[in-house]
Amino acid sequence: MPKHRVLVIGVGSIGERHLRCFQATGRAELSLCEVNETLGADVAHRYGVTETFARFEDALAARPEIAVIATPAQLHVAQATRLAATHVHLLIEKPLGISLDGVDQLRAVVADQRLTVAVGYVSHLYPCLNAMRRALIEGRFRRPVQIVVTCGQALPYLPPGLPLHLL
Repeated sequence: MPKHRVLVIGVGSIGERHLRCFQATGRAELSLCEVNETLGADVAHRYGVTETFARFEDALAARPEIAVIATPAQLHVAQATRLAATHVHLLIEKPLGISLDGVDQLRAVVADQRLTVAVGYVSHLYPCLNAMRRALIEGRFRRPVQIVVTCGQALPYLPPGLPLHLL
């Protein structure tokens, strides 16, 4: 089975998790881009990744097929747009951005290039949250004063080395 060239941009805990998951499929040739060169070298060594970049421009020039964007949220839309313009399919970590600036341009480029794009961890797909949303829209409850959603994480699947006091 052919392997896809997958670039993970940003290898903090979430980016490292994506890298680890793609590696576990056995279907990806992985590269990573990390501005923190020490972190990038450490993660590359831990997972045997030989193609690493400290600059986004250099990673873009390597022409990946697929990119995972796990950088700070304010960079997501601009990075996604640049990647999409070179026909790279995308998985973008949540949130898509910190405003709607550039989203229309990103949508246009994605449509023009006919790409597959997803934003990770979209809570609106959870059936219970969807049902609650419908109930609120239908007016089954009076005007909400506060809504609290609590999510959990199975401890065995946390990133390696994450101190538990950060939970």
